[in-house]
Amino acid sequence: VAYTAEVRVVMELLNRADLPLDRAEALLSRLDMIRERDESAASNEAMRQVKANLPVVGRATANSHTKKNYADLADIAEVCDPVIAAHGFSTEYWPFNSETPDHLGIGCTVSHARGHKREYRADVPLDGAGAKGNANKPAIHAWKSTMTYGRRALKEAIFDIATTDDDGNSAIRPPAEVEFI
Repeated sequence: VAYTAEVRVVMELLNRADLPLDRAEALLSRLDMIRERDESAASNEAMRQVKANLPVVGRATANSHTKKNYADLADIAEVCDPVIAAHGFSTEYWPFNSETPDHLGIGCTVSHARGHKREYRADVPLDGAGAKGNANKPAIHAWKSTMTYGRRALKEAIFDIATTDDDGNSAIRPPAEVEFI
């Protein structure tokens, strides 16, 4: 690792018996900065590798209302999670109170095996009404549906996941060379 010499020098200085306390604290702070820099660099490189290795996710789930297929959260997870995990990432999703009326806040913490963490947040409109605007589900179902939509949207955005999903509109056709998974 490139920073090993820098860490070695800091450690040698810390081992000196005559080192003033304020200098020791500054050196420990420097070690933390080096560690954070290394964790961030490792995470950024791993994210680059994930994005280079993720396939386009095909539309495998049928929508009974639109009679079209789409890529749901499970489809995306099945194809993408092994690639994401192979590069040292894990995700944790959590709700939070959105300040936007009729929205649910959904957060995601992306952790890398080397210690770096990054947090993402989105305010997602509550999914309690159908296409015509009529309430079509009880509150708990609307909350769960919103969480699922939000998790899917965050995962796609964070990892730059491409799908052939055109949200039920067939105007966009995938290139012939796209391999459906």
